[in-house]
Amino acid sequence: VYYKGKVSDSVYYYNFAGWYYDANFNKPFDLNNNSFTEDLYLFAKWELVSDSSLQANFYKDYLKQGNYAQAVKSFGNAKSNSAALAQILTKDYMKAAETLAAVQKKDAMTSYLKAIVAARTNNNNIAVDNLRDAIAKDASLAAYAAKDLEFLKLQNDATFKVLTNK
Repeated sequence: VYYKGKVSDSVYYYNFAGWYYDANFNKPFDLNNNSFTEDLYLFAKWELVSDSSLQANFYKDYLKQGNYAQAVKSFGNAKSNSAALAQILTKDYMKAAETLAAVQKKDAMTSYLKAIVAARTNNNNIAVDNLRDAIAKDASLAAYAAKDLEFLKLQNDATFKVLTNK
């Protein structure tokens, strides 16, 4: 494939998976073992790179560039912390909450992001509850939350102060 001045078998995290006679990719064409003497219509099969960390880096590039809407679009229906972060940054708090609820392996960051959604939607008690859970899973988040402007409204909350050692 010739793309952006380079010859490659990979384009934007898709890998070339072979030539096929049919659009459903049921009948492979082997260039080395097939000969032809007339025009031939073939279909190129492309597969999304299966390395989830590589895909995550691709999506996170959109986040780093501030292209949050494109990040949301790229994540599609993925249920991950990164997908929820993109949704938060586009102010789609309802979708972010749904995404975070569906994350398979919930961790400290899942709870922290839930706290941000709650804080941004003025649900301070829920924000504190999620922060408690996040800090229980990763104590280093206490110091981070203490300085995080997402929780500015909670600075005078007694439970927040205890959680963040303020």
